[in-house]
Amino acid sequence: MQAFSPSSPVLGLLGLSLHDGGRHPLYSPGGIILLLGFYHAPLVFLTVRAALRRLPAELVEAARAAGATSWPLIFTIILPLARAGLFAGAALAFVSSISNFGIQAMLGIPARYPTLITLIYQQMNSYGPSALADMAVLALLLSTLTIVGVAVSGWLGQRGDVRVDGIGRSLEIRLGRWRPAVETASWLFIVMTMALPLSALVATSLVNGFGQELSWKTLTLVNYANALVHQASIRNAFLTSLLLTSVTVVILMVVSLFMAYFIVWKRGPLVRVLHLFSELAYALPGIILAVAMILFFLKPLPFLGFSIYGTVWIILAAYLSSFLALALRPVLGGFAQIDRAMEEAAQVAGAGFLARMRDVIIPLVAPAAVAGGVMVFMSALNEIQVSILLVSSNARTIGPMVVFLEEGGSSTLAAAVGCLMIAAVLILMLVATRFSRYLPKGVLPWQN
Repeated sequence: MQAFSPSSPVLGLLGLSLHDGGRHPLYSPGGIILLLGFYHAPLVFLTVRAALRRLPAELVEAARAAGATSWPLIFTIILPLARAGLFAGAALAFVSSISNFGIQAMLGIPARYPTLITLIYQQMNSYGPSALADMAVLALLLSTLTIVGVAVSGWLGQRGDVRVDGIGRSLEIRLGRWRPAVETASWLFIVMTMALPLSALVATSLVNGFGQELSWKTLTLVNYANALVHQASIRNAFLTSLLLTSVTVVILMVVSLFMAYFIVWKRGPLVRVLHLFSELAYALPGIILAVAMILFFLKPLPFLGFSIYGTVWIILAAYLSSFLALALRPVLGGFAQIDRAMEEAAQVAGAGFLARMRDVIIPLVAPAAVAGGVMVFMSALNEIQVSILLVSSNARTIGPMVVFLEEGGSSTLAAAVGCLMIAAVLILMLVATRFSRYLPKGVLPWQN
């Protein structure tokens, strides 16, 4: 928004500012679609790259030996074999886009272009006897669209038999004379989707008022001082997010270790149902989970006589439901890679279940559990979708705080908070990368 606004400090330095008084180009359906596509492109890229890496080079070499050129090779062999990965990436992008509150709200509401997720948000902020009922109906409609989209994508990805007999050498296609053009396009994409917006965000956070030109005279750190020291609401929101995220990580790491044990080695029906519901909670838009939490915890808890609605505990409950699948997946992979003979030997020697978990299983699977905890921490610390409907005056998290500051006209302060959030995620990524040699291969999505 700041990078392409008429008062953009970055475009102003380049002499490319839009004319004053003009409509912001991103306040439109096309702007929403464009940003949702840019934001979720990495999901599709990572999924398709994983599918392409599973293709053996022998198939391509055989096709080339039969006289196939590049374009027939791509459309008759590579794309059909990678179809499952393509549709899996499409499903991830669809689910993530339909549940993305930040882009749809911050662009759609000013543009007067309602979507289901913004209607749910606006309905939550309205009053009347039918507000909760209308919000529940909209949430059910949004969840139906999500489930149908994922089901259709899965059905398309499974059509036809695209299995290969074995995986040999990894597929490698040299670009030849097209390499400079492809590299240039890749760098331009990075500049447009990362460098330009982030530079605009940083520039906006370093001036007193939105639209001011960044110079040595206007340069100030007052927004960062307010975010870190002077604004108690922002500081409390960050501390609340840090506390909730830390508690969520600890609980989910323990729960995922025991759940993965029964899912992989016991395979009981109850655990399978729990695994299914955990995946469903992660796949559904976070705002739907928030609506479910409101409806479930609005009344006092049975036998306890009090309600957790409007407190940090309802946000914690939502985090535990939403991120269980994210913590569980690496642990499931860790259990699949270890031999159960060691656990069986300990059982024969008389060790009880908890003793086997403590002395044998947890030391082997701990790196995978830590990797899952890292992914949950980075996802939950700055999330907006789940907590936007659950925050209150007494319990706020840092993600929705950016939306509230922007809605209140404090764009420079919101930019400073956003820069601090990005810095926190970057530090976490660097720390995780530093200790990646102790983690299972492929757990960190930004590494090969």
